[in-house]
This record gives sequence, structure tokens and C-alpha cells, in this order.
Amino acid sequence: MVDARVAVEVQKITGETFQCHVDSDATVQQLKTSLAREASVPALCQRLLLRGVSSDAAREHLLPFFACQMQRAVDLIERRNLGELKSLMRPPPDLLDCCRVVLHMLVGNPTMAASRIAHDKVGLPRETDWRACQRMMASPQDLLEAMYSFVEDVRRGHVQAQPMQAAEELAAQLGPRFTPGLQRRLSGAGAAFCEWALAALTFYRLHMAAAAGNEVSVELEDPVPVQLYLACKSVDGLLSLVADIEPAVKVLSSATAGSALQIEALEALGSLGPKSSERALRLLASWLTSSSLDLRKAALHAIQQGWQADDEECATVLLEVLPDFSTGVAAPRQEALEALLHAKPDHVGVLDRIVGGLNVGNEGDQHVSLSYFERVAEAADAEALVQRTLAQLFRDGPGRPPAPQEAIMNALALASARAYGQARAGLLLRLVPTEPHWVQVLAAAAAAKVLREDPELLAAMSACKHNLGTEDQVSLLQSLVALSPAALGEVVASLCLAMEKAEARSRLLVLRALILHAPEGDEGALSLALQYLGRSSSIMRQEGCEGLLLAARLVRKIGAEAAVKESEAMLLDALTGHLARTGDKFLLLTLLSWCRDFSAEVGSSAFVGLAKGFRKQNPQIREVCARAFERLLPFGNAHAATAALVDVIQLDHFDWSRVLAANLLPIAVEAGDSENSRAVPALLELAKDSNLAAA
Repeated sequence: MVDARVAVEVQKITGETFQCHVDSDATVQQLKTSLAREASVPALCQRLLLRGVSSDAAREHLLPFFACQMQRAVDLIERRNLGELKSLMRPPPDLLDCCRVVLHMLVGNPTMAASRIAHDKVGLPRETDWRACQRMMASPQDLLEAMYSFVEDVRRGHVQAQPMQAAEELAAQLGPRFTPGLQRRLSGAGAAFCEWALAALTFYRLHMAAAAGNEVSVELEDPVPVQLYLACKSVDGLLSLVADIEPAVKVLSSATAGSALQIEALEALGSLGPKSSERALRLLASWLTSSSLDLRKAALHAIQQGWQADDEECATVLLEVLPDFSTGVAAPRQEALEALLHAKPDHVGVLDRIVGGLNVGNEGDQHVSLSYFERVAEAADAEALVQRTLAQLFRDGPGRPPAPQEAIMNALALASARAYGQARAGLLLRLVPTEPHWVQVLAAAAAAKVLREDPELLAAMSACKHNLGTEDQVSLLQSLVALSPAALGEVVASLCLAMEKAEARSRLLVLRALILHAPEGDEGALSLALQYLGRSSSIMRQEGCEGLLLAARLVRKIGAEAAVKESEAMLLDALTGHLARTGDKFLLLTLLSWCRDFSAEVGSSAFVGLAKGFRKQNPQIREVCARAFERLLPFGNAHAATAALVDVIQLDHFDWSRVLAANLLPIAVEAGDSENSRAVPALLELAKDSNLAAA
């Protein structure tokens, strides 16, 4: 049986020799894949050079092959794909560059004269923008004919050197982006252009060397069969392997490279990067904050693979490239922080970068920073850790204090466990009335979170409360009671005093705080809430119902049954009175929700208040009031509701209000489970009115 595999001997520039076995019909790309395992050089970054190829071998084997490749590429071009490419208004940059390569190679061809593309004496196009490329494709027949005749034009010496050199340089700049596979994702015609140009450039280069009778060094091209090159190998010819990170760099600089190719490039930098350390590391670091999780992980793995742990130079480069999360930059941070910890976990800059993100960004980002803080906290200098955390917590900036603060508060608690005195001293320095209000409030919250109660701390917090606005004062008082439950009486008294001075919006905060902290039976808070509800009608008109609802909740929590009933009556009277004036449908929902949640008892005055809405000329208000009246019947005194409806029927002057009341009266009587002595006479009296009898 004939062995279908061949042995290929390759030498690295270090002199080390490898032998690879590949199938006899294997391509250069497949050979590179095998060499990647043997020589530890990623296939993307391999350059294979065959030295000492004679001009006769080039003419016999290589030139015919690449001529056939060119003809095959032209045959693949469909006029439909060419028309689609030409019609693009703004092609992707890599596709434009592909067309520019072809433009340089064909612009001096006599067949392309009709395209009217201007060029100078040496054959370089005067314009290389997209319009020039479109003119090149204006006549598909001329374009294809010029591409077909390129081989003969080269042999006859009709192709000038300068445009070919320019095309070669442009293709080299594109690197791995100038491949048929990548171009095919952009355009079918672009892929055929790329395949033709690559073969044509190689053909031209080999032809010129062979014509001069010189031996040449040939770089093996990926899609070409290995056997073709081996047939050209002389006895003393050598196949050399050169590792080059440039292809990986070019892939990562392309906006159109696919993620699979980008991951391959990142892995290649991990393997070869340390040989050109800083440049590769900077490029890898820039991908640690990519929007793609797979690419971030690949960049992190490459750094961990290529650079040893505890490397200060590596940490310095990463800190220069990676974003400063304390500025609020929107970037993923987990892989970046992981790379920093790999490089130098005890580096001062690494600690600052972790702490800087504890209270900046969204809540998820902050908790990522917290998880890394926990990893470095044990080994870091305790006092320095507290100092840096406090500095970040009170770092001034627009919109301070930032929210949420949970992550940095947890970090401070963790750090203060090892340096309590440092944390206490740092917070006391900020608990003084001369500091900005937000600093005092934040220091109080931090003290409640991480410190233990002591007289000096309580005195400092109490001194701060007198100079603060209502909102800040409420926040500080809540921190005070959290630190010292014994200060509850002082806190409630201060809240009651703040309530009397507060503006409408701030009163809501005070009421919520009182609901949270006021103890049962507290006379000051109860009196305050009842006084507030006593002004319910005016408050309802000026501020809305939220404060009244909070005050009633406060009374329910701390007051006796009599006080609860009194507060509830005032609340319901205010809500129903305002509903009768405005017909607010949302207020109706609030009213029903309160009655349902607290089994409230709707009294006579509330029904009378709703009945006043029946008189409104606006039919929408009347409709809302009637619906509210009916839906409140299960929560109230049906006899009182019946009496309110009878009064409307007997006393009102408006026909629409009397009819509305008459329609609701049977429902109210039924809800009372007994006949009302005034209901029937009222309906009979209404029936005597000839104008309303039909209604």
C-alpha cells in the first residue's frame, strides 16, 4: 500500500528543526495547523519561506499554477454580484481596500481605457476613492477581459512596476483581512477580486524573478497544495518558519474580522506576545473591556498564558491601558480586574483601580469591584485600605453622593474590621457641621454601618443634625437610630420638629421615617399626624393625597382605636370630597385600595361628599362619583348611604342628580339588608314629576 502522507522538514530561525507529516494533498494552511502543535507557533502567525527556488522550477511549477488560479477566480465573478458591489453607496473599509488593490493592478491596462480612470506616467491611479472603483466596474465586460489578459500582459512586459508595488503594499497592510474567506462575508465579487489579486501578485513577483534568472525565496500561501512547493525545493533548499505577530495585530485592528478569527488572533498574541512584550500586552489589554464576553475571556486567557504572575512591568502597562473605573466609564470590568490581579495583586495602582469602581457604575459593576476588593483585602495594608476606601467614598464629583452605596459600604465594613481606629477617625473627621451636607449624611450612614456606638460619635452626629435641610436631616437621624437604638426618643422628637418646618416634598420623607421609627403610643408623633390630617382638605388641593395616606398609616401604627377611626374619617372625607370636585379616576383607585387593604369604614360624611358630585354639570365627574358611591357601599354604613341619596332626590334642584341618586337607591337599600322608610316615599315623589317619570 502506498503511503499517502509526506514528511515536511521545517527549520525555525533559531536553528531548531521540526518534521511534520501531512497528507499528500494537504494545503499550506493544513501544514501550518500541524506545525502549530509541533513548533508552538499559532498558524495565524506563521510565515513559511522556501529559499533557493530556481527560475526553471518557478516557470515549470509555480507560474502555471498561479495563472490557473487567476483564471479560476475570474470565472467565479458573476455579473449580478458585480452589479451589487458597484451599487453600494458606502462599502465596508476592507471591501473598499480590496477593490483599490485591483484598481492599482488594472488601471494602466489598455482594455480599461474606456473607464476613463486617470493615471500618471508610471501607471499609478490619480484617484483611489470609491467613485474610481465604481468607474473601474462600469463596463463588466472590459473589466473581466482585463483580468483574463493579465497573465499575457505580464509576460509581454505591459504591466508597470510602480502600480504593482503599490498594490503589494496595500495588500500587505490588510494582512489577514485580505483573504477570500473574509471578503466573501462582505461581497461575492469582492471574494473573487481578492482571490484573483493574491494569485496575480504572486504570479507577477515570481515571473519578474524568473525572467531575471535569479533564485527566489517564496512565501508559501495558505490555499496552495504543499506538494507544489516541495516540487520546487532544491537539494539544499530550506523551508523556514518565521513567527510574526503582525497578522494577529492586523486582524484585531479590523472592524470586519469575525469573532472566531479575532479569538484566534488573541490566542496567538498570548503565545508570541512576550517576545514583543509591551506592544502585544497593550493590544490585549484593550480587548479586556470589549463588548463581547468571548473576546474578553480570550484576551484574559492570553495574558495569563503569556505573562507570569506577580509582574510589576505587566501591571504598569495594564494600568496605563485599562480605563479608570472611578471616572464612571461604561465598560465591563471583571476581566480587566482579573488581569490586574494576575499581574500584581499588591500593586498600589491595582488596589486603587479596584477601590475606584466600588461606588461608580451600575449596581452589578460595583459588586464586581467588591468581589475583587474582598480578594485583595486580606493581604493589603489595613490602614491604607481604609484610607483609600474612605477617599473613594467621599470623592467629590457631579451628582454626589452617588447611588447606590451598598458595595462600597460593605467594602468599608470589611476594611474597618482590620483597622477600626482608622475608620472611626476618618468618619469623625467628616462628621462636623462645616463639611458639605452630603458628606455629613454619608459619614453618618457609614458610621451606622461599620462603627460601634460611643458617646463621641453620637455627639458628633447630633451636632450635625441642626444645620441640615429636612431631607438630609431625616437621613442622618435614621443613621443615628440605627447606630444607637437608645437615641430613638431624640430621633422621633427631631423628626416631629422637622415636620413642622418642612416643605411639602420633604414632609413625605419625614412621615415615612416616623412610620419606620415612631414607637406605639408616641404622643408627639400621634398629635402631629392628627393635626396634619385635620388640614386634609387644603393639603389635598395643594399637595395631593400621598402625605395624607402616610399620616393615616402612621396613626394606624402608633395610635389607639379611637384615634385610628378619627384619622380614617378625616382621610376618607378628604378623598371623597376631592373626588366629587375633580372626578379623578386614579384617586378612585387609591380610595378603593385603602378601604380594601385596611377594611376601612366609610362614614356618612364621605357618602354625602360623594353625592355632591352628582350635581356637577360635567357628566364624567358624575359618572366617577356614582361608580365610587356604589363601590364603597360594601365598606360603609348602607343606611347612611341611603339617607344621602334620599336627600339628593328630595332636596336637589338638578334633574340629573336626582335621577342618578334614584338609580343608586335600590342598590344602597339592598346593601343595608332592610327596607329604608324614607326610600319608597322619595321614589314615589320623584315619580310624580312627569319630566322624570320615564327616566
